[in-house]
Amino acid sequence: MLIIIYGLPATGKTTIAKELSKRIRAEHLDTDIIRKELIKSPKYTYEEKLLVYNIIALLTKYLLKYTNVIVSGTFYKEFLREKFINIAREMNKRYYLIECVASENEIRKRMEHSREYSDADYNVYLMLKKEFEETKYERLRINTENPLHENIKLIMNYIGV
Repeated sequence: MLIIIYGLPATGKTTIAKELSKRIRAEHLDTDIIRKELIKSPKYTYEEKLLVYNIIALLTKYLLKYTNVIVSGTFYKEFLREKFINIAREMNKRYYLIECVASENEIRKRMEHSREYSDADYNVYLMLKKEFEETKYERLRINTENPLHENIKLIMNYIGV
């Protein structure tokens, strides 16, 4: 099974993915962590994003042979989500999309504190918000201002575990 957890910066994707990966024993691949390993001072350019997503796609294809995989990142363009959906389809694996959202006030508040792997600031958030594409695929949208355990319960019901 492949779970794609996506949304704008500071919407709680990593928090959800970490907790969910423990619950369902899945490998978690995070765009922020991979980006930090590859690029010490990221500029969040289109080329950087493509590099990160291409590397995670390769890792996903490999890991899906052996285990469940959760990928988390903005996946701000539909073609990025489709790339991973196609990997799951090619491998005859189920896939689920989970969109994380939060109010702009909450996002500003979260961005006031440093986050371990993300260098995205409010300007990056605003830039990605303008470019963010809705999905045509079924997805579960969760508000990460709600308690973590409630969101995990919603996700577990959605994926059928």
